[in-house]
Amino acid sequence: MTEAVWIGIDVAKDRLDVAWGSCGELRSLRNETAGLEALGLELSAVAPVGIVLEASGGYEKLAVAVLARQRLPLVVINPRRLRAFAQAQGEAAKTDAIDAR
Repeated sequence: MTEAVWIGIDVAKDRLDVAWGSCGELRSLRNETAGLEALGLELSAVAPVGIVLEASGGYEKLAVAVLARQRLPLVVINPRRLRAFAQAQGEAAKTDAIDAR
């Protein structure tokens, strides 16, 4: 039996921080089409249960468009709710890597 994989993506204007679960690999890439298409192909091979991105003033739109074209399971969430969830889990620090996880 394989473990369910969730992917978290913290979105910024020029960069995305991508986390494979809460303890897996963490990677940064430019927020541009070519890198997102390559990421989408890699994620398709992993077959994640879901990919969670934070809404980020529209900077998430390219990632959503590219990954949705590859029929990946996307969820866009409100960053305030993400922060509230992290605080409820006892996570007081705030960095892009932590947000991605």
